[in-house]
Amino acid sequence: MHGLSMMRITTTLCSDQQRCSILISMIGSSFIPFYHHHSSRNNIYDLTILQFKPEARPSAHEARQCLWLNMKMNSSVRTATDDDMDMVAYSIESYSNKRTLQKLALMLIAHKSTSEEIGFLRKVFKRYDTDKSGAISLDEFKQCLSKYEYNDDYVESLFQAADLDGTGSIKYTEFLAATIDATGLVTEDRIAEAFDRLDSDDSGYISFENLREILGEDVAEEYIDQIITEADLEKNNKVSYQEFLAMWKDELVERQIEGLSGINNKRTVSAIADMLDESDDEGRR
Repeated sequence: MHGLSMMRITTTLCSDQQRCSILISMIGSSFIPFYHHHSSRNNIYDLTILQFKPEARPSAHEARQCLWLNMKMNSSVRTATDDDMDMVAYSIESYSNKRTLQKLALMLIAHKSTSEEIGFLRKVFKRYDTDKSGAISLDEFKQCLSKYEYNDDYVESLFQAADLDGTGSIKYTEFLAATIDATGLVTEDRIAEAFDRLDSDDSGYISFENLREILGEDVAEEYIDQIITEADLEKNNKVSYQEFLAMWKDELVERQIEGLSGINNKRTVSAIADMLDESDDEGRR
């Protein structure tokens, strides 16, 4: 039985909260088809904790190695700074505007990242989670973002976007999905890897059938159609890699500009952008 099959989506169209519940349930689900590759660093990345059959459940030692339960970070990981907090706040804002397919990809990227790569996010999480409950309440969330002088409605909308399962609190796994962008790990290589895992039949496209396999039989067809439609520029009811990558284009170009300006800070942003456009033109020839 799929872990998702225990979630009963009874409405014809999923509400935002139901959609978020679907996404977060994937992390704890025993059915995550795209996590079958082993990591050389940790061969239990593809191990899921919740298993329907007792004999399929991991041992206590194996479960303890799972990224999501491994709350201890290396002592060399630095404490979260104000700059870290700023980057995470920006990432949370950006995440609230992401398309559903992008959120799926960010979950994959976060899940496949090592503890060392996401270490500073754990430190930031601790600054948000002031009562050390293991989850961030709306009040704690508002307190951490108070320096930015957002209005209450806007902060609550950011909170709801990060509260994937709609429980009224943001758990560590949800926090990682919403803030992984702040680590600089969301590169084209990792986006491509996420696409490959979503394209579970290696057809070169993310199809309705791929998403049905991932999300389970209880998810409304209209919801899956909407996920496809958000990225389907060619209107052929499937998402190619180029269409998938197009969702991230602005962010990737921005990172290229930041990297190039770091090489030579005398270059103007417009000059760098022109150079990138020329590079794109040459690539199309």
